[in-house]
Amino acid sequence: MMWMRSRNWLIHKLGGQTKCTLQHEFNVKELISHLRDADAEERYDLLQEVMRDLFLAINPDDILRKEDGVVTFLGKPLRDDQVSQLKEEAKRLQTSKLWAVIKTDVRYQLSRKMFEEGRLKEDFIWGQLATYLFDVIKTRIDKLSV
Repeated sequence: MMWMRSRNWLIHKLGGQTKCTLQHEFNVKELISHLRDADAEERYDLLQEVMRDLFLAINPDDILRKEDGVVTFLGKPLRDDQVSQLKEEAKRLQTSKLWAVIKTDVRYQLSRKMFEEGRLKEDFIWGQLATYLFDVIKTRIDKLSV
């Protein structure tokens, strides 16, 4: 895979180490030559991988997960008392007046942005994305409070 070599080269140039970069040095001219010869799909794959590594520093192991009865966060298992504390905090937040105010305000602001102030289709798309983000937060709180 061409993009994997390019990815390893980039990590090495930015000061990081991978198994591959620890084994040997990269020839920059060779890499540039491969990039020039690569088709658009390979270049796109490399760019997508680089952007994912640069801007999405969070991976699935970093979020709160439950697998085989073990709850983990940031890749580390949580103790039972920590899980209980999270559930209690979620219940308090879900039933708080502040959460009700925030939910109502966010819904109002999003609908206003999309339907009243929106002039372009991008305004509507932005509103949909923000609505999705809000739904992710609400769903997480709802699941934790059970």
